[in-house]
Amino acid sequence: MNREKRRLERGESTRFDRGTLGVLRRLHASWNQYRFEYKVWIVQPAISKAAATQPILQLLGFVGKALIDHRRIPLTVVTRS
Repeated sequence: MNREKRRLERGESTRFDRGTLGVLRRLHASWNQYRFEYKVWIVQPAISKAAATQPILQLLGFVGKALIDHRRIPLTVVTRS
């Protein structure tokens, strides 16, 4: 919010595509009323499920476990069939 204020004071254009600084301030003031849900998708069209190597599967497994353990964020991996 401070960065946007400085931009406007220097006569530069706003970075907002939608809304205003006032809307952002209102959202920021009431952020604890909102529930956030995150999902992570990894898209690897060059890898097929059958041809994925053990190191790749282990890495994806570690990433998925870390996301669930630390932030309860589900991981979805999209590959070629």
